[in-house]
Order: sequence, then structure tokens, then C-alpha cells
Amino acid sequence: MDGLGIKIQSGENLSSEFIKRNSQVETNDEHHKHSNDDVIVVAATNRPDCIDDALLRPGRFDIILYVPPPNSEERESILQTITDGMPLQDINFKKIVEITNNFTGADLKNLCNMAAMNSLKEDILKATYITEKHFMQALEKVKPSVSTEQIQMYERLATKYGPIISE
Repeated sequence: MDGLGIKIQSGENLSSEFIKRNSQVETNDEHHKHSNDDVIVVAATNRPDCIDDALLRPGRFDIILYVPPPNSEERESILQTITDGMPLQDINFKKIVEITNNFTGADLKNLCNMAAMNSLKEDILKATYITEKHFMQALEKVKPSVSTEQIQMYERLATKYGPIISE
């Protein structure tokens, strides 16, 4: 992360600036003169177990957050948002929420798309509504992208390296 805030002056060649930065030790005053305090690094991964421990030591990233899959209330809200504007009929979202444990927002979006496709496959010319039956058919194929074992591993890493965001 060292040197991340260095600004490249207009007209300077990127490669020559890189060489200068990495071959000279700047004084604090000189570094501050070229430093960009507005730089924020945000990174995301679904494989934190593959990150080198050196990157996870204090001073590398200020905050390491684990964002768990949505709980039942959040899944229901996500489903309501995704399906807003979709022609739905006779759908019990509470029932769908109960059987979508470990589904991420992307998984829920995939589920809704598959339910819509199931409605069209049933009768493309007369498809008017997406029903609970279409969602149940979609649930036969759409599975959560994150397993319980992966979630447990993420929680262990979050306990080791940073706070857990909870409800």
C-alpha cells in the first residue's frame, strides 16, 4: 500500500514516475507534497482465504468487514425490490424467504429471472403472470452460491481480522 497516494504530475511518463517512486526514498515533506489524501482503496473478494496474510496485517487495510448473506427480513425486502414492476400473482414471499437461506442478493435476482423464464416457457404467448409455482420450479435449479461451510469460514476469518457487520 506504500506510495498509493502519489500523484503523477501532468506530462510525466507513467513508467518513469513508477521507477522514480520505487528507486528513491522520499522524505516525509516531499512525499506529503505529492500525496493524495483523497485516495480510498476498497477491495472485495469471495475468497478471503486466498489473501496473503501480509495484506491482512494491521496498517494495510484500516477496516476489514465481513458482510454476511441477508437474513430473512433482508431477503424479503430484496425480493420485493427485485420483483417491483414484475407481473406477480398469488406469491407468498414469506414461504420463498424460508427456503432461500444463504441466498445472496445476486442469487435472489437469479431466482426471480428464472421464475420469469419459467412463466414464459409455460406458454410464451399467454404468459401474463409469474406465480409461486414458477418460483418453486426455479428453486429446483437455483441454489445459493455460498455454502454453509463457506459462511462459517468467512465468519472465522472475520473474527480473526476484523469486525462482523450484523443486523
